[in-house]
Amino acid sequence: MSRPRTATRRSLSVLFALLIGALAFLPASPATAHSRPSTISLPDGFSPEDITAGPHHTFFVGSLATGAIYRGSFTTGEGSLLVPSATGPTTGLYLERKHGHDRLWAAGGPSGQARVYDASTGALLCTYQLADPASGTFVSDVIVTGHAAYYTDAFVQQLFVIPFAAHSHHAVPAASAARTVPLTGDVTYVAGPNSFNLNGLAAFGDILVSAQTVTGKLFRIDPMSGVTTQIPISDRSGNPVTVNGADGIAQRSHTLYMAENFPQKLVTVKVASGLRSARLVDVAMSPALDIPSSVEEDRGDLFGLNARFTTPATPTTTYTVVRVKK
Repeated sequence: MSRPRTATRRSLSVLFALLIGALAFLPASPATAHSRPSTISLPDGFSPEDITAGPHHTFFVGSLATGAIYRGSFTTGEGSLLVPSATGPTTGLYLERKHGHDRLWAAGGPSGQARVYDASTGALLCTYQLADPASGTFVSDVIVTGHAAYYTDAFVQQLFVIPFAAHSHHAVPAASAARTVPLTGDVTYVAGPNSFNLNGLAAFGDILVSAQTVTGKLFRIDPMSGVTTQIPISDRSGNPVTVNGADGIAQRSHTLYMAENFPQKLVTVKVASGLRSARLVDVAMSPALDIPSSVEEDRGDLFGLNARFTTPATPTTTYTVVRVKK
């Protein structure tokens, strides 16, 4: 009986050794995952405006100063330029991940442009002149659905649409495909210098949702007709509220994460399934926030993009992405 017992002990010893070795290859625990940096530095003088999440806990940030796009890691804090420069500023970004390709759609602010890039190489795939810069336009932000790329105009009451061909969504639409949809209904644009209106975008099937920065109101948009309908927002007690200074939006299903720039807050808003109402469920603040213009969510944390609009933009001005717990 001793020999079978000895063999069993040896088998258990081998099994134990294999188990210990296998543990070394298991994914990091939540504690390890959250040891990532709380502050991520961007290039000096970058003047960032929007951030969008990428695969494998990466992110992309666009530059107001040069139109460049920076690709970085939420995990390590490291990164590099993906796009060195552009013909105009980059004010909005969205990563489209469908049909085996990754494309970055960029908004060009006062240039009236939209641009689309290969998200892996940074190669420019197409430039769309959505509006004449002399018209007072400001192509602010972008979102992509299965049917089109949509862009908000913060100064002119209109939406830009770049539709995909019915049977060739993998192909980049021709520059001539872009069209303009006037916005009607509940939204009324506020005129005046630096009065930013509809800005960040979310998509619920074929219906869009956007926040009006200058009023803090939320609207749903039918992109086919241009009709807008206000979505009332309430707090946890049911009292009506607004999201003042709402800028960039990150969407996770019916949860919207919004950056309130000059209030210097990151807020969480839950939109009801019928898009008829919304509730403000969380407000995150941090002394590290410095006029956040956009926000992303990664592994349970919010990352605010510090645009630092009240700090003079110079070649040596520092900019950061800061992690803020919800």
